[in-house]
Amino acid sequence: MVVLRATAGTARFTLLGLDVIRAAQVTPSLIGIAPAGVDRRTDAAFDGQALFLSSAALRVLRVRPGDALTVAANGKATQLRVAGALPGVAEGQAIGVVDIATVQWRFGRLGRLDRIDVKQADGTSTAALTAILPRDATIGTSASDATRSDALSRAYRVNLDMLALVALLTGGFLVFSARSLSVARRLRAFALIRTLGLPRNGIIATVALEGLAIGLIGSSLGLLLGYAVAYAALTRFGGDLGAGYFADGSVRLAFAPAAAVGFFLLGVFAAVAGSVLPARIAARVAPAAALRNAGDMIDPRTPVPWIPAAALIAVGGVAAQLPAIGGLPIFGFASMALILAGGIAGMPWLARTVGATRPPLGSQRRQRSCDPPSSWCARAGRHRPVRDRREHRADDRDGGDGDQLPRRRRRMARSDPVGRPVSAR
Repeated sequence: MVVLRATAGTARFTLLGLDVIRAAQVTPSLIGIAPAGVDRRTDAAFDGQALFLSSAALRVLRVRPGDALTVAANGKATQLRVAGALPGVAEGQAIGVVDIATVQWRFGRLGRLDRIDVKQADGTSTAALTAILPRDATIGTSASDATRSDALSRAYRVNLDMLALVALLTGGFLVFSARSLSVARRLRAFALIRTLGLPRNGIIATVALEGLAIGLIGSSLGLLLGYAVAYAALTRFGGDLGAGYFADGSVRLAFAPAAAVGFFLLGVFAAVAGSVLPARIAARVAPAAALRNAGDMIDPRTPVPWIPAAALIAVGGVAAQLPAIGGLPIFGFASMALILAGGIAGMPWLARTVGATRPPLGSQRRQRSCDPPSSWCARAGRHRPVRDRREHRADDRDGGDGDQLPRRRRRMARSDPVGRPVSAR
């Protein structure tokens, strides 16, 4: 038997090149049947251009018996005619069957086979068959094929679930960053409300309610958009996302209530937690200090810890070396989460360290505001700001040299308390 991944237009299906005489004894479900009619041919299965399609393939290709179809496979294309259906193929499998000679000749597979179907007699083992097969050949049964298909499907589900959790962790970090900036901007307002009698828990509850609203709206939109994107991906690429593993079967989008509720609650929890953490920090700030300062909630002189971030990354590296559990890389997924969390936790320390190596912004501004020419600044040994330059010019206009009082101030000094000039003695 020859097995090819074929396409007809934009639709995909599995094309089988079959020896009809042998298949009648081993796999009779793959024998095509032409539609009943007065012009029914009994030798349609041996026609070089006859193509038999399963019910799923007929729906996918949108054809019916008697239609002509251009099929492309293995880099070549040929014209075939839909001669009948495959009623013995299970529902949902998009399969097409052509005579093996036609497939080998038209699609460049002369002298090559992909699969050999063998009907095992009752009470016999596969040891004798293994001895005569090549080393790279594998013996598959219906049970082993089902097990392999289940394992592949489970791998897809687990990988997609882990990617969803990573996206959830990243979204929680983004919520925390946005909410921290929002709380920092309203720090004075929170301090004023606290001076009016609102306790610390009131600040935390207010910000937590805002996070709850964000979580409810964001989780609802995320579920709706997620299912819409999943439907579009299944319709366009299939259940294997274009990999070709499940090309002979149709996949339908199914709603999983438990998973949807679980991810919805996780999204709400991430939004609330990302709002409560900065609110707790803001609630610990003294109202008097917050009213005088509009800067950070945390003293910038406070050292940023780096040991927790390094520990998370180290534990993640160790977890990546642990073996799989039940065929699933559980520790590998945990390693990804730990390293991601460690990188996020280490960003404040990294930003503080990189920022400490750069000169302060104020010193750069003072250097740019120095009076021309630059040689005067070099002789003075320091940089004079623009404000000093303006005061110096003002003193010159008043007739002084910088050490004397301006003219108006000197006139006020020679006057009595009611403003009359004092006669010179």
